[in-house]
Amino acid sequence: MEGEKKEEIQQEEVKKDDGRKPSKKDYHYITENPEMEKFYSQQTSIMNNEEFKEYIETMHKTLPTTFRLTRNEQTPIIKEELKRLINNIDNKQERPVELSWYPGGIAYQLNASRGEIQKNKSLEELRRFIIVQTEAGVISRQEAVSMIPPLFLNVKPYHDVLDLCAAPGSKTTQILEMIHSGPEEATGIVIANDSDYKRCELLDHQTKRLQSPNIIITNHLAQNYPIKIGDQFMKFDRVLCDVPCSGDGTLRKNPDAWGKWNIMRGINLHKTQCTIMRRAVRLVKSCGRFVYSTCSLNPYEDEAVVAFILRNYPQIRLVDVSTELPTLKRCKGVSSWKVFNKEGEELTIKPDSKEDGSSKIPSTLFPPTEEEAKRFRLDRCMRFLPQLQNTGGFFVAVLEKVGDLDCDFKEEKQKRKKVPKPIKTRKGDSRLMPLNMTEGYETITQTIKTFYGLEGSTFDFECLGLKGDGKGTLHYLIKKGMDLVRINELKIVGGGLKLFRKHSVGQNSNFRLSNEGLSAVAHLFGERRKLEIRHEEFVKMLVSESPVQLSDEVMERAKNMEVGCVIFQIKDTTSPINKQYFSGWKSKGLSLFVSKVDKKALCQNLKIELPKNELHEDSDSEKKEKKDEN
Repeated sequence: MEGEKKEEIQQEEVKKDDGRKPSKKDYHYITENPEMEKFYSQQTSIMNNEEFKEYIETMHKTLPTTFRLTRNEQTPIIKEELKRLINNIDNKQERPVELSWYPGGIAYQLNASRGEIQKNKSLEELRRFIIVQTEAGVISRQEAVSMIPPLFLNVKPYHDVLDLCAAPGSKTTQILEMIHSGPEEATGIVIANDSDYKRCELLDHQTKRLQSPNIIITNHLAQNYPIKIGDQFMKFDRVLCDVPCSGDGTLRKNPDAWGKWNIMRGINLHKTQCTIMRRAVRLVKSCGRFVYSTCSLNPYEDEAVVAFILRNYPQIRLVDVSTELPTLKRCKGVSSWKVFNKEGEELTIKPDSKEDGSSKIPSTLFPPTEEEAKRFRLDRCMRFLPQLQNTGGFFVAVLEKVGDLDCDFKEEKQKRKKVPKPIKTRKGDSRLMPLNMTEGYETITQTIKTFYGLEGSTFDFECLGLKGDGKGTLHYLIKKGMDLVRINELKIVGGGLKLFRKHSVGQNSNFRLSNEGLSAVAHLFGERRKLEIRHEEFVKMLVSESPVQLSDEVMERAKNMEVGCVIFQIKDTTSPINKQYFSGWKSKGLSLFVSKVDKKALCQNLKIELPKNELHEDSDSEKKEKKDEN
């Protein structure tokens, strides 16, 4: 309640004459908090006086805009076009620059806020490009320091990874990119979890952009994430714990956070963070790695939580990653800090009793003893101060499990009194159900096999899941993931990639292919519904609003096909999209299944002029920006 009152004091509503509901831009936030400034000025182990002064100054400056390219087959095309747009900006000071520490040179920083970019006419072409490519999932807007934690997970294509507190999903998409980064087929599964169902739906939307069959979205409290489902223990090669925190590292992005900060907020969150980390320790495999991160600089939420884990689990150790990402500036973690109560009074002894009046202050909040400090090596933690590279603030600790914790699993087994009941689906339920557990499975699979020429193919129909009550879409998920869905004890709300969409056209197959999942499985399909086309033929269909006639060779091949869905493959070595697959439709002519968003992005990438009626049509993001400006 006190935090809410303080927030009201820290912001002043600017009245609007048009009677509309005020938005964030209609408030003037007072960007100061004496309690917070006093707290950090006394934590001299984190920042000396000069560093603290620089920290405050930086927190009052505009946060740069950062974005990164999604790693996929279109990345080289996007990077080339982005390079051209950047070189077209006359003022070199306004040009985006690569973040030197991000692998592959695919992350950029622009020293202007989103509002400043909107008003700068010289950045208009670049801005429109970023908006369109973001909606198509080719570019991700993400704060620079938020990109850091997944990079230290060292994910390989064969790793099973759990992102415990995943929403909104920017870090999950980084992990997915790593899973698919090798030349070999990705066999690992990524589980993205969040405790909020609505945020899980956002997660599902975000991860769809990567078109991966290796993703599952679950809805559990992180601190209660299932350790055992069915007869198997849940163990992961990598676990990311980007836990809920006070967020004082985001003050530049979220000015309302100034008014929310108070000492007890960090203390109360410390307890939750410790509980989540206890669960993470149990979920990571022996010799597995897990990363703990917060967007807070508070040692109560940072080193104190890491120390709690190291104190209670001798099988865990901090990993020295000081030589990784060498151009990324960072500060070492600390082994000493000051503890204050609600009134701001420093406490010098651990509150093992209530004699000092600090019963709400947990003993785990205090710094380690001298002997523990030598053993813990908290200096291996990393604190990213905003002034180091003009970013937000962040804390990251990389830990490794060097032994099993069987005792914990036994303890969990004893506590578990009953097996959760299988999830019952109902009309409108968006959860994923294995197709082979639904009514009409054999009819659906046989229809798809016959129509698309999948007889004798290695395509595994047991990897298909049905959304909703059996009338939705078919999603494709790797076998390892579908096995988890089949056990039916995890609260799975999404996953895999959309492969087939049901339609009502009366022909032999009433399931058409979706572009979202086609690229992952097209090589498993027979030649029955495939058409090879040249680049100019693809362009002709892309810009046309109605079915078209292509070359005699293509139309002769299509003539022998039934009306329905077809698979186009570009066969043109001069094309930047050579060998890529797209779904389409065969009737009297041929047409593509491409959404407006993807169409706009493809036209940008291939330097094709959009049809006149779509050329000046604003995207959803552009409409939102214009609405905010008004």
